[in-house]
Amino acid sequence: MDNDLQTSRRGEAIDYLIKKYGNVMKIRSYSYLGNKAAIKRAGQVLGIDTTVVNDITKQIKEIDDIMNVKAKVNKEELIITAKHFYGRIGAFGSHASAILITPDDTINYTPIEYQSISDESLGGEKIWTQVASGDFHDLENFGLMKLDVLGLNTLDVIDNTLKQIKDKIDIFNLDINDKKVFKLYQNVDLLGCFQMDSPGMQKLAKDMKVNCFENVIALVALFRPGPLGSGLVDSYINGKNGGKIIYLCKEIEEVLSPTYNVIVYQEQVMLLAQKLAGYTLGQADMLRKIIGRKEEDKIEKATQDFKEAVIKHGFSKEIAEYIGNQIKAAGRYIFNKSHATAYGYLSYITAYLKVYYPKEFMCALINSKKDQKDVVPYMEECKRLDIKILPPDLRKGNLKWQVEKEGIRVGLTYIRNVGSQVDIIHYKDYQDVVEHNNKKITEGLIKAGAMDFLNIPRGKMLMQLVSMQDFLKRKNTCKQKVDENSLALENAKLKNDAKEIRKYERQLASWKEKLEKCTLEETTDWQEVSNCQLENEVLKFTFSEIPRVKDATIKQIKLHKDKKGKEMAFVVFSTNYREYNCTIFAKQWKTWRDNFSIGAKCKIACSNSQNPILDDFVLM
Repeated sequence: MDNDLQTSRRGEAIDYLIKKYGNVMKIRSYSYLGNKAAIKRAGQVLGIDTTVVNDITKQIKEIDDIMNVKAKVNKEELIITAKHFYGRIGAFGSHASAILITPDDTINYTPIEYQSISDESLGGEKIWTQVASGDFHDLENFGLMKLDVLGLNTLDVIDNTLKQIKDKIDIFNLDINDKKVFKLYQNVDLLGCFQMDSPGMQKLAKDMKVNCFENVIALVALFRPGPLGSGLVDSYINGKNGGKIIYLCKEIEEVLSPTYNVIVYQEQVMLLAQKLAGYTLGQADMLRKIIGRKEEDKIEKATQDFKEAVIKHGFSKEIAEYIGNQIKAAGRYIFNKSHATAYGYLSYITAYLKVYYPKEFMCALINSKKDQKDVVPYMEECKRLDIKILPPDLRKGNLKWQVEKEGIRVGLTYIRNVGSQVDIIHYKDYQDVVEHNNKKITEGLIKAGAMDFLNIPRGKMLMQLVSMQDFLKRKNTCKQKVDENSLALENAKLKNDAKEIRKYERQLASWKEKLEKCTLEETTDWQEVSNCQLENEVLKFTFSEIPRVKDATIKQIKLHKDKKGKEMAFVVFSTNYREYNCTIFAKQWKTWRDNFSIGAKCKIACSNSQNPILDDFVLM
């Protein structure tokens, strides 16, 4: 049983299962050593230098490929040792979604061990928990119930979008024939939409010319390694866009005409098994289960048995081979239609929200990302959607990104080094901010422009920060001593102890004098700073104008052949503002390539978009 729910509420679902069934436990997961990992383990055992082993693994696919690699190692020994490690358990974990339910105490069915986990619903905190120590396939074969309770981030995005929208929307009853939504798929404006972020999926949506909800369902189901690698996707697109379709028999046409003679869903496999091979419903369901698992040998045998049954049932060998090969090609990657429909509808919901509530949707989407590098691509998308990104402002006090009339305001916790520890109060002045926050937080706020409302230059605030902290420390020490001596003096007066009274009067007067003399010297030797550079440092993007010509260092060079077979390059330049992934076309690359090397210092001139084209280059 497969359940997808909000990541933030996954813990609630598990708590419910525990209360309902009692004997509920997470299941251990195992990662096995593949070819490259096995070679690395073997290298450790044999004492081979790590850099040499890493170089070998970059050049091979299979362990035996080591013989074809130039390396000063005992290749035969490395191969034998690597094969010893291959396929063995490399690490343990806790399965991302699998939950085991047993009739009584779990220990009666499987060993139990402790495992460290990090659960998003627990705030990401690492805890030790008990897990059922067995592969979930084996546990299922014992007759035990395994549930998949998977946290799906998209559901959190949808929920957070709806919370920001004033209109009441029933997302479970949307118009599934909305032309504006289908246009989003046709134009590939799908960044942020469920299952649609990858370039491959977006290309498929464009090629398919999505114009109905059935296409969205098929889109989700077809973008899988099996259909893509076997040509089934091309066949579907050809049929969808008016290409000639030849059905080998009426039974095939009855089942596959909705998907243009291509097997897209598990239910179609079951129907074909009944109509062509004479399978009972139970036998058809068993075939569905086998091809849904990642066990190649069982898939091979099941499809061969299917072909033989089709011929025995009176159909031609051509029909048996045609359908049998399709089933094998779709294999372990084929969806059942209910699953594809659920995911397709989720995709449709996100596309609908992006069409009609782009500001709220993009804000929720950005808030769902943890790392700054994951947020930056959505800045370009907001720009394309004419959504203004507003600079962070400490006065607003919004820890997360928030929707405002003018646009989306950057959340304070997004700022590097600030986090959720920033003190959200009504600040009177710069001194007030420094007094309530540590040095890292204050620096982050200054650099991001969140304190520009104070009308003090950022350079001055940064220069004055240390002296401000020293001043406040001295001032607070003096205040504390004044309070301590005032209290001591009152106690001495109550005791009528003349000696003690004189002592604390002297000390109180001294600390009051120190408090009066405790002043902050105005910083005069501060320098102007580049707001653009500061913002990029803590935000990874800027609200200020970036100079077109920038000092840069070449960080990465990746060669590529263009459509004419000519060599071009994708080069990553590191600058004080951010990294630039620049495209250098063949004509320019031919002129410049001799000057390019990793680590070379240069000046570059390029646009400020995410994937800029290099306009000019000068080696320094």
